Amino acid sequence: MGERKVLNKYFPADFDPSKIPRRKFDYDAPQDIRMMLPFSMCCLSCGHYMYQGKKFNSKKETAKGMDYLGVKRLRFTIKCEVCSGKITFLTDPKNQDYECESGASRNFAAWRDTGDDHNKTLVEKEEPKEKTSMEVLEERAISSKKELDIMEQLEKTLKRNSRADVSRLDVLDVSKRKNAEKELEEDEIEKETQLAMEKRKKELKMISEPDSVESKKRKLIQEQDVDQIDDDDEEEEGLLKVRKKKKKKKKKKKKKKSSSKEKEIDIKFEQTEEQESKSRKRSREESEKEGDESKKRIVEDSSQEEEEEEEEYLTAAQRRFLKVQKKREKDLLSNMISKTHRERINEFNDKLASLSEHHDVPKVGNAGMG
Repeated sequence: MGERKVLNKYFPADFDPSKIPRRKFDYDAPQDIRMMLPFSMCCLSCGHYMYQGKKFNSKKETAKGMDYLGVKRLRFTIKCEVCSGKITFLTDPKNQDYECESGASRNFAAWRDTGDDHNKTLVEKEEPKEKTSMEVLEERAISSKKELDIMEQLEKTLKRNSRADVSRLDVLDVSKRKNAEKELEEDEIEKETQLAMEKRKKELKMISEPDSVESKKRKLIQEQDVDQIDDDDEEEEGLLKVRKKKKKKKKKKKKKKSSSKEKEIDIKFEQTEEQESKSRKRSREESEKEGDESKKRIVEDSSQEEEEEEEEYLTAAQRRFLKVQKKREKDLLSNMISKTHRERINEFNDKLASLSEHHDVPKVGNAGMG
């Protein structure tokens, strides 16, 4: 009996585990297992019905030579519970089901009575049917209703957005105006520069032409009027500078005006938002106050009604007792409210100090404790 409880057993020095013969296990050999019937069946020898979920002691083995795409099929053998006849059924990996082999017949199941034709119809797509004139009219009516509903919703949203005095569209209009003004100014500057360049080109062409009577005359005129041309150029340059300065001043003024307009729009928008938020807060507070008052009234009315109903079934003495009880409760509450927590603690300590030794906690000694 001592060896049975020992964990580490004795092994001699010349022990060789390789000399111990190894047991070969046959995985394809039949195994005894406990299982339930996967489907209801009827025994062919005695006609006894056995239903799905019935437990049996069965033997499981692999069906040799009946593999399906490399998947092994298993065979289960059971005995009828009445005539003990042999019944066998196989697994069916193709249809993910079981197949009755011998000794019994499978009962009818409505969900299995589909056939290959039904599966083909599920796979194949149905051909689109030609719509009749009535169906087309119905579809048009439905689509028109949907469009009307969408338009109504858009109108509602636009009305909600238009309630505010100042909208975001004003800000967008200001930005568009700015961009348009900038583009116009740039176009004017480009036109002026192009005109000046054309004048210079004409003068250069006149100079580059061959000597002729007209050219000589022009040269003489140019020599005589060199000073006048220089003066004209200076005047043109001065005019361009003055124009540029005027344009800069106009831009600054427009910027100031646009910035002032934007500020006014932002201020108006903020004011409207503040007014709306204040009005919302006021409405919420008023609704909360009204709700609290209504709740208090309902509670008071319900309490009064309950008291009146109770008092109807009470005697005169019971009514007096209830009145006295309510007075005492009011007195207790008034006393509790009149004193602070510190005052109550001090009174309690004074009361404990005034008690006699009879009320003290008894002292425990070591005697008799063992």
